[in-house]
Amino acid sequence: MRLFQFFQLLLFACLVTPALSQAEGSRLVASLKAGKAQTLVTYGTSLTAGGAWVGQVKSALEKEWPGLLTLVNSAKGGMWSKWGVDNLEARVIAKKPDTVLIEFAINDAFLEYKTSVVDAKANLNTMIDRILAAKAETEVILMTMNPPIGVHLERRPAIKEYYEMYRAVAAERKLPLIDHEKTWQPILTNQAELFNRYVPDGIHPGPEGCSAVITPVLLKALGVGAAAAPAAPEKLSLYPGEAPLGDGKFEAAKPVITVFRPETPNGTAMVICPGGGYGGLVTGAEGSGIAQWLNGHGITGIVLEYRLPRGRAMVPLLDAQRAIRLARSNATAWKLDPHRIGIIGFSAGGHLASTAATHFDGGNEADADPVARLSSRPDFAVLVYPVISMGEKGHGGSKQNLLGANPTQELVKLFSNELQVTDQTCPCYLAHALDDKVVSADNSKLFHEALQAHKVPAEYLELPSGNHGLNGYKGPMWEAWQSGVIKWLPTLAIAKP
Repeated sequence: MRLFQFFQLLLFACLVTPALSQAEGSRLVASLKAGKAQTLVTYGTSLTAGGAWVGQVKSALEKEWPGLLTLVNSAKGGMWSKWGVDNLEARVIAKKPDTVLIEFAINDAFLEYKTSVVDAKANLNTMIDRILAAKAETEVILMTMNPPIGVHLERRPAIKEYYEMYRAVAAERKLPLIDHEKTWQPILTNQAELFNRYVPDGIHPGPEGCSAVITPVLLKALGVGAAAAPAAPEKLSLYPGEAPLGDGKFEAAKPVITVFRPETPNGTAMVICPGGGYGGLVTGAEGSGIAQWLNGHGITGIVLEYRLPRGRAMVPLLDAQRAIRLARSNATAWKLDPHRIGIIGFSAGGHLASTAATHFDGGNEADADPVARLSSRPDFAVLVYPVISMGEKGHGGSKQNLLGANPTQELVKLFSNELQVTDQTCPCYLAHALDDKVVSADNSKLFHEALQAHKVPAEYLELPSGNHGLNGYKGPMWEAWQSGVIKWLPTLAIAKP
């Protein structure tokens, strides 16, 4: 694994060079180095509006020059350059930016918007002219982005022409260009599997793709220097030997956690429970992708690959409890506060997270295993479109996979977590789309009501749309719960965003 990562980084170092030829250093960074406060506005499509690179760049710049940067993300998903012109005054000029990053090419190329290359060029020049007319010293930086693939390319067959237009405008107007497309294209050509991992939906780079490609290229172009490669995730076995079944018996299974550590940890960690109906694990978008997002906010992400129950109801809970204890036992090594260990779960993983929040113990002081002596109570829980109940409001597939085909009423009640809340339950944040057709939003509502009844600090974000998975883990509904969590955590004196 380490050798593979070395060659991957070596290849990446070779690939990034062409993208930097027209933007080597920036007035933004020069001003920050001189101690001058700066406002940076990012303006473009969903690749910017929901791009993890924006937060990653902000964190890197703030780390170097704390207190000097104001970053305003004025981009909006689904928009193109005509919208950019129409909304320029309020979303850009009114912010009085020192630097503006612009990317609209990928949606100008969208066939349904009927925006020719000529029209897109006129719109881009109009935006540049108006920005400079309002404040002549503003630094305008243009960006191409990644190539789309699959259906997204079919809808943008002339994307290369629009990217060439950005290059032409940058050359004509002597503006800096950060040419991400030239970095992405060799990865797509030579490492298609890696490209698919970095751009899982074919158009939007995920957090891993941003941190591996977009962010280091952008920082180097701005003049910050190459971003340090994040520490490789560390995979650990949950148990030193066989795994417990909860009835005094054990099995030879080897469940694992993968620890994603941020460059600058703030002491908080979350055990991440992917969904999958207790019949599989969605370890990408609801696992490593979440860990990368947390890392961008200084939070350690611990992806739990819990055992699938197959009717053995205690098995996933035992793994979640063990993961929490392991995080506490490694607090010093991982730079964590043992009292700031939370859990986050999605769908059936949300049921597991809510089970850990309501079924816990303080540890067994007499146990020979020092990890088992520690508490399994999470300090907070984040539940995103969770299964909560094993009753009528729950999810039938998750119930059968967890409890078996014919569970007793006692078992159904034990794992209906809206019935298990006490005043010792940890603070919780819930998010659920009201139009979720897979797991009813009543699950979150019932749990939130139970938390309120026991005066447990809780927040419930009812999302108007997004269905299950919130539009494929992207867009305004997905971003809403993420920004909500980052704002909520400091209210518990747990983590800084």
